Amino acid sequence: MTDNTSNYARDYTYPEKRFTCLLDEGAITVSTAYDVQGKEQKVCSFASELKEGDWVAISNDTANTFAATQGALLVEKPTIGEQLVIGRLVATPRPVQVPANSAAADSLSKRLAGGYLRTAIVEVTAFNAIVEGTFTCDGTNAQVPGVATKLAMSLAASFTAHGLVTDGTGSGGANAIPLHYCPAGTDGDLYSCMYGITGMIPVIA
Repeated sequence: MTDNTSNYARDYTYPEKRFTCLLDEGAITVSTAYDVQGKEQKVCSFASELKEGDWVAISNDTANTFAATQGALLVEKPTIGEQLVIGRLVATPRPVQVPANSAAADSLSKRLAGGYLRTAIVEVTAFNAIVEGTFTCDGTNAQVPGVATKLAMSLAASFTAHGLVTDGTGSGGANAIPLHYCPAGTDGDLYSCMYGITGMIPVIA
C-alpha cells in the first residue's frame, strides 16, 4: 500500500458557497505586444477564456489531482452533454503568470506545474457541502471527477480517520462526488480528494 495523501489544508465551510477556484481555460498562446512607452511586453490569450458571470464545470481531466491543484477545485468551460456544472464565476479572474512561450502551457499538466492558471471566485450551487477525504484504491476502478457511482464510504476506515474515507467499487456509489481524479492504482493505495456531498452516502464495508 502506498500513501499518496497530501497535507494541503482545505476548508470549504458552509453555508458560505463562494470559493477561490483554479480556471482551466485551455491552451495559452503567448505573443508580443508593446506598451504606451514602446516597451516590449509578453501577453497571453486563452483558448477557452472565462469571464465573470460564466457558469463552469468541474474539470474531469486526469491531470486534475488533489496534489497537482494543492486541493483547490479546478473548473472549466462546460462541454455539451456533460453534467458537471457546479456554479458560476462571481468575480473577474485574477492575472496569470505568463509562460515563456506557448509550448510551455499547451497541456493542463504543464499549466498546473508552471502555475499558469488564473483563479476566480466561484459561487458553487451544486452541493450541500464540500469536504476533504481519502480515496482507497481497489486496483480496478479509477475515481473520475463528477462520477459518484465508483466509490462508497468505508465505515471502519472513516471512523479510524475521523473523516471521510472512500473505497473504489464497481457500482452502487452515490452522493459523494469526487472533485479530483485518482487512479485505480494498487489495492490499498491512498489519495487525497475533495468531495461534493449531495445526499446520503452508501456504506460498503
